[in-house]
Amino acid sequence: MKSDDIPESSLVTVGSSRSFNKEEEQQNEDANDDLDRCRWGELVSALVSGFVFIGIQHLPNANGTNTILFFLPTLCVLLGMYVVYKFRKFGLRQVARDWGLTLENFGACFGWCTLVGLLAGVIIAVWNHYSDKKNLPYNYHLLIMLLLYPLWGCVQQFMIQDLIALNLYKTRALSKCPIGIYLITAVAFSMCHYGLDWQLMVATFFLGLCFTPIFLKYRCVYPLGIWHGWLGALFYWYVLKRDPLR
Repeated sequence: MKSDDIPESSLVTVGSSRSFNKEEEQQNEDANDDLDRCRWGELVSALVSGFVFIGIQHLPNANGTNTILFFLPTLCVLLGMYVVYKFRKFGLRQVARDWGLTLENFGACFGWCTLVGLLAGVIIAVWNHYSDKKNLPYNYHLLIMLLLYPLWGCVQQFMIQDLIALNLYKTRALSKCPIGIYLITAVAFSMCHYGLDWQLMVATFFLGLCFTPIFLKYRCVYPLGIWHGWLGALFYWYVLKRDPLR
């Protein structure tokens, strides 16, 4: 069929379709370019949240229960509102992939996190064996922690890895110095536990040091959050000898 025989309306439709596809591709490229830039507001907000968390625990008459009941739910709501805002602004698929909120590379990421988790588990077992503190009797509280703590672990890893480590990685100065990113992220993760226990600060420093390169390579936050929760529950129970649910 010659081009002269093609109806004009069909040519207009094809041209419009191609133009629409080009516009969509350009919009996706612009969104990706924006996502590739460091967003200092995210980084600063995450750090400020950590300092507020530390400060609340040192207020007069403050205790862990008050912190959990008032600060953490508020933080989760505000964080959720920002996530929805960014999804709407840049697109669900682009943001989810950038933040590691998809299941891409889940298996590889979970495998490396498992190696870290097994090593940490051995250290916890050895510490518990030689500790002078009396062991806590097993009860259902430990099971509840193992089931629920990973949810809070995902929130923490999202803030540490996505809002801090990933934004540092997008800066020109630190993109060529990943070790600096690992150290800064590990220190930030450790400082969020300032005042709780020095052992917890040391443990979270090394956990951040191990988890950050895994996240930046595979960009999947869920395995980090899951293992964060499991190790956190075991650490509280067998190292600190504390039951956070009491």
